[in-house]
Amino acid sequence: MCGIAGMWSKEPVDEAFLCSLADTMLGVISHRGPDDGGYVVGPNVFVGNRRLSIFDLSEAGNQPFFSRDGKVWLVFNGEIYNHFELRGELEGEFEFKSHTDTEVLLHAYEKWGMACVDRFIGMFAFAIWDTRKEELVLCRDRLGIKPFYYHFDGKKLVFGSEIKALLAAGIEARPNHSVLRDYLVSGFYDHTGQTFFDGIVQVKAGHLVTVGQAGLRESCYWNLSGRPGSSDLSAEAAERRYLDLLEDSIRLRMRADVPCAIMLSGGLDSSALAHIADGYKGSHELNVMTFRHAESRYDEGPYADLVSKGRNWKSYSVVVRESDVGNMLRDTLWHQDEPFGGVANLADVMLSALARQNGIYVLLEGQGADETLGGYEYYYLHHLLDLLERDESAARNLYSRYAALRGSKDPASKASFDAFILKAGKEAGHLSQDGTAATRREVLSGDLLAREGTGYKQPALMGSLFQNALFRDLVATKVPRVLRFKDKSSMMHGVELRVPFLDHRLVEHSFSIRPESKLADGYTKVMLRRAMKDKLPEVACFHVKRQVQTPQREWLRGPLQPLVAEVINSRSFGARGLFDQEAAISIYQEYIARPESYPNSFFIWQWLMVEWWFRLFIDKTEAPARPTVNRPNTRRYPSFEGRAARAAGLVDR
Repeated sequence: MCGIAGMWSKEPVDEAFLCSLADTMLGVISHRGPDDGGYVVGPNVFVGNRRLSIFDLSEAGNQPFFSRDGKVWLVFNGEIYNHFELRGELEGEFEFKSHTDTEVLLHAYEKWGMACVDRFIGMFAFAIWDTRKEELVLCRDRLGIKPFYYHFDGKKLVFGSEIKALLAAGIEARPNHSVLRDYLVSGFYDHTGQTFFDGIVQVKAGHLVTVGQAGLRESCYWNLSGRPGSSDLSAEAAERRYLDLLEDSIRLRMRADVPCAIMLSGGLDSSALAHIADGYKGSHELNVMTFRHAESRYDEGPYADLVSKGRNWKSYSVVVRESDVGNMLRDTLWHQDEPFGGVANLADVMLSALARQNGIYVLLEGQGADETLGGYEYYYLHHLLDLLERDESAARNLYSRYAALRGSKDPASKASFDAFILKAGKEAGHLSQDGTAATRREVLSGDLLAREGTGYKQPALMGSLFQNALFRDLVATKVPRVLRFKDKSSMMHGVELRVPFLDHRLVEHSFSIRPESKLADGYTKVMLRRAMKDKLPEVACFHVKRQVQTPQREWLRGPLQPLVAEVINSRSFGARGLFDQEAAISIYQEYIARPESYPNSFFIWQWLMVEWWFRLFIDKTEAPARPTVNRPNTRRYPSFEGRAARAAGLVDR
């Protein structure tokens, strides 16, 4: 796990300038790699890395890596979890100098070219400069777990693991008003390749970007097209296959030369993860980490304690308080580069800091099970609408079981079913996770509403409302933004985050099986529940899903009032051209006075995020209070030609 950065130019570039640029870009993301830093320059290119040591902690693992003939340069962020197995295929042909997955990636590229990515099980963002082709290749993993950004103006390309590295290279920070509109009007962000910065885009998940004298081209090497419903496995066989893949995914992700921990909430996904990981911890205790709240109704601790009871696990926890929001918001936003989701993300930051303080450098987390197995409640809306078209009786029977589990007084009545279906048809896909409206258009300016958005259309490639909802959340809405939040929250403190449920083999299998293997008897994620029913407490295995609960709604009308008031009453907020300031002030006053009318606080969080984002990145009137950390300087590595000259004594060493 690392941070990478680099630049390619169509024309030769002054060497001293490239070295200075490398130091600057890598310096601003040094939190991602506190253990080492290095870069190499050529006539028109540099590639560099900040290293967080996870495999082979020796200097042999420092980057960049070079092919033996010096013609291929590699910088890499992420993990190739099956690198031991791939190494076995490559050892007869290549001499290895380290025990890193980086060297496996390098030799895999030498042997198989870019087809090597088809063999990788992992998360990755890497850049290869191939001097034989005079081409720079950027590659991002299938699900976009690792972030990767670039700017291309036709003459030069600048790339990095974080947007701030590109800004440090002199790319102008301009707001992308199309993305701002999507965010404020629809609540969408991280849903396309665009970012909140005009001219800075993402390397898309499952894509390659290649640039050279012939220009830039983008290509897709992986997607889910054609997979949904393609499996002819029985429900029992599909469940066995899923569990086998999940166990293998966790086994691979427990590999590390540093201590690991599980982020445990006590819910089904994280509890299953911890239970299986316990079998692969070796001779060490299993570390588990939980965030808690002082208010019992928001506290996950008791659920996590119940799952941990009687097990030899070492538990760590942090308590999230309202004072943490004001203290952490600015620095967290600076590390995120773009607006982030809410108070729950601050808890992730605190857990990562706690992990680092205790010498834990790898965290495993349960993200992805909901979006592949149908874990959210609104997926039932889509599934029932699909089922209603085929078999009304079956739809009514399924609804009655669904409603009974959720406390309905009359789950079998026609009136109850009809009301639910009517609501589903109107609201499915248009609400926030907790089922409430997420945005407030009346606070937005006419100028903003008149602007064009990104043109985003919800993907509909899967043949059913249910599968399309899963696909949308996996590739465009929930998963992409949460992966960005999680990566940057952990890397803020130099900690690696792994997500076993997003192993591409699991994702492919999950999308190939029928909906009835995911939703049945009123439950979501039935495959995982059945697999864990004799291994976890019943409350973890069969309790109706709890949403991620935080007291954000109460805090924003209570102790955080001064924070909100400063923002919405500020001159800059009113001058953005994005908001109707008087309407915002009026609605916020009503939010305080009549909280029952506002079950969702996301729209207020949007105001805070956008205003503080402008102040930090566009206006530059605020700055993060970044801690001073003793990190090794970034060193320059000589190119192959430079090393050859030194070896021959033609230049000073």
